[in-house]
Amino acid sequence: MKLAGSLSATALRRAHIVDAALKLFSESAYDAVQMDDVARAAGVAKPTLYRYFHTKEDLFLEGLEKALGDLETEAEQAAARAGTAKEGLTLVIRCVIASLGRCTAAIRAFDGADTRLGERGRAVIRRRVKQIRTTLSTLIARGVASGEFRDLDPDLVALALLGAMRMTAAHTTARQQAGAARLLADLIENGLVSGEPSQDAEAADRSDDLMDMTVETR
Repeated sequence: MKLAGSLSATALRRAHIVDAALKLFSESAYDAVQMDDVARAAGVAKPTLYRYFHTKEDLFLEGLEKALGDLETEAEQAAARAGTAKEGLTLVIRCVIASLGRCTAAIRAFDGADTRLGERGRAVIRRRVKQIRTTLSTLIARGVASGEFRDLDPDLVALALLGAMRMTAAHTTARQQAGAARLLADLIENGLVSGEPSQDAEAADRSDDLMDMTVETR
């Protein structure tokens, strides 16, 4: 029992350090965050910090892995609890934009000069985002099957959505994110055509074409 208690305390301290570091990396550029800063934020001595993480890069990547892992779980849960595919799409977009918004600063570090960090970081992102993309694709396929969505390729729509959500998260504040998520879901579902739906078959076809272009190019 003593060993189990010790392991539990170790895991809790490690998680606390990762949370403190992730907050710092989300607020400042990677190069600006020092291990001294992390130790102070986590309330641990610097030698203790290095017992858990040998380098800042290791700490950064574990924090990023955690953030994207949490996002993966949130997206799956949002899709599962939705009554309809449209409702699920809005919920998933909202949680993805909010979660990416919290770690956008960390993801931007991959655009820096440290190519080694970029390669390792991109591997983390690819591994985690693959499952989020699968969740989106499954949700869109569900909507196509139910007649809620047009008969488009679910994988391509999911890929386009992920790109749109990442850009939206990168350029909105926390206060803007809920509204941005609703707007993005509305654009995907309804396109940009204004006015009441036309009863004319030819006009309806033109509207459908615009919807296809809106979804497929986003």
